[in-house]
Amino acid sequence: MAKCSSCGVENPDDSRFCIGCGNAIAVSAETTGPKCPGCGADVPPESKFCVGCGKPTPAQGMTVTQICASCGVENEPGGKFCTGCGKDLQGLSGQETAASTQGAIGPPFQRFLESIDQKMKAATFDKIDVPPLLNLDRSFRRQKLELSKIGHVTTFCGIKCLNEPATAAHLQSFSPNVFDYAVRNKGYLARNAFQPLVVYPVIVASGCSPDAVKFLDSYWPKHWMAYEFPVVVDVTARKLMYHQSKPFWGWMYHESIKKDAESLFTPAL
Repeated sequence: MAKCSSCGVENPDDSRFCIGCGNAIAVSAETTGPKCPGCGADVPPESKFCVGCGKPTPAQGMTVTQICASCGVENEPGGKFCTGCGKDLQGLSGQETAASTQGAIGPPFQRFLESIDQKMKAATFDKIDVPPLLNLDRSFRRQKLELSKIGHVTTFCGIKCLNEPATAAHLQSFSPNVFDYAVRNKGYLARNAFQPLVVYPVIVASGCSPDAVKFLDSYWPKHWMAYEFPVVVDVTARKLMYHQSKPFWGWMYHESIKKDAESLFTPAL
């Protein structure tokens, strides 16, 4: 087994990217397992990241297509060149991917990203870089003393724009991947006693399907000193969707987490 030098997780011997944090590791021998829908590599069932291409693995049963970062055309899993523009699907750098993605989204999404940059700066968040495999349009982190959450809180926001309505399948894969990345890159102070971690996986979409709304209201995973609060921003209707009910075990923090989400992510009229 190859141990990742970044997070310490043990990986199959031929892994090129860590299944725990997505960082590159050395390649060695051969492995077997389920196939990655992106590149076709064998992936252990418990992996959150593909050992072949480093991309987040989807939720079980979810079909994933490759979206060209240059022109936005959807391609079959495993394809090397885009059927729309002919560009190499695996050859774009993280910087090129981010720039191309922003160019492919429509004006409502661009306006939202511009406004979120201003809101986050005003709320003392720092814009941070994350591995391209997470395919985020924005990522922010803040460390702040918050009495309402009883401690020095690390808050991480990962934002992804979709040119389609958000579905439960999107959230089932996206939210845990963003949360796991935040946990592994939380910094020394987070998640210890009185050092909670709050993670907002945010999908900005042109709508929200009924199954996504149902998923949001039922999804409240328990984490030690950490809170995973997925949000869908409907830029068309200018609405915010998130967990509405107040779970008994997290009732002390839910109200402040919800208010922060509304303040940060509600689209401007």
